[in-house]
Amino acid sequence: MKKILLCLFVLLSIFAFGCKKDEETFTVKFIVNGEVVKEVEVKEGEQISAPIVESIEGMEFTNWDKDFTNINNDMEINAVFKKNKYDVNFYDNNGNLVETKEVEHGDSVEGPELEDIEGYEFIGWDVELSSITGPTDVNPIYQEKKYQVNFYDIDGNLLKTQNVSYNKSAQAPKVPQIEGYKFTGWDHSLLKITQDLDIKPTYE
Repeated sequence: MKKILLCLFVLLSIFAFGCKKDEETFTVKFIVNGEVVKEVEVKEGEQISAPIVESIEGMEFTNWDKDFTNINNDMEINAVFKKNKYDVNFYDNNGNLVETKEVEHGDSVEGPELEDIEGYEFIGWDVELSSITGPTDVNPIYQEKKYQVNFYDIDGNLLKTQNVSYNKSAQAPKVPQIEGYKFTGWDHSLLKITQDLDIKPTYE
């Protein structure tokens, strides 16, 4: 009788163990910028902690794209980032703020139109604007205007070429002498040059 009871107990234990359902687990992967940074096996309903997200240049981590407070299936959870934004301040030649533009990391920006400065021409900005990577102050670059003044003789032969700064005077070359004629001057004033000029002598 004891042997029979023992056999029944063993059979019942085996049957109960075999019928017991294994507790199900799920694979959860945390992905940052396309790379798996953490992978865990999780039981249903079990709480898990997210990994610390390493910074990415020019980007700010905002959140994970899925809720993982109650796991009931395999999951791939991706980190969500947004581009950093920066103020780009444009100043005029006197240091006065002209305009501020908000620009995302790595984007380009165009400067504002500036008022003309007499005797100078705007040639660009002192900062490269094709890829902004941080808060930026930008100042204009000007250069003094220069004009080309060409001196010719009466027959149209070039005597001299001179580059003259805005509103400055040109220096004339030696005047060719023509027999029977008297040099009376040049056909344009040499003072306060404000444009390119071709100048010839006059005779009488």
